[in-house]
Amino acid sequence: SALSTKNIADLTTQLGIGGGETAKLLKVMSDVTGESLDSLSSTLEFEASLARAEGIPVAKVMADVAQNADAFARAGADGADEVFRAARAAADLGTNLQTVEGVMDNLVDIEGSLTKEMEAEALIGRQLNLDRARQLAFLDDQEGMMQEVLRAVGGEVEFNKLLSTQRRALAAAVGTDVETLSRLV
Repeated sequence: SALSTKNIADLTTQLGIGGGETAKLLKVMSDVTGESLDSLSSTLEFEASLARAEGIPVAKVMADVAQNADAFARAGADGADEVFRAARAAADLGTNLQTVEGVMDNLVDIEGSLTKEMEAEALIGRQLNLDRARQLAFLDDQEGMMQEVLRAVGGEVEFNKLLSTQRRALAAAVGTDVETLSRLV
């Protein structure tokens, strides 16, 4: 069934994003899931309430998901909640789904990922071990993968002690850039 203009306006207000982004989000979700707009509207309201409950800006999560149709395509019809969970986790880390997808793509390229990991280990002088993060990437557990990457990378104090070449190697090992990695840690 079709949503009324008023319902879409109300939904747009709840999500904190523009009408165009709300329409795009509904279209992307509809294409992947085949659900009705009413059902998708309820899903979005629920996901917005979860973000609010976690203290994460709803608009940031919704805009991120709206701009990443690939995440829905990858997750499939039953993966909408996983996409939103990943978007909330990314927002909580100060990043977005595009960064998470980039890290994921890097980790599932086993040969390239292992090579970069060994290079980083040689430069930073310690074991990095991204095996668990790679396993979680294969399982499409984006939130768990990012937590595991951060555990392997270490904390802010440790990261700040590294030289610029070491930081670059570490960022390359996890599939991002130095600026993004420094925000994450």
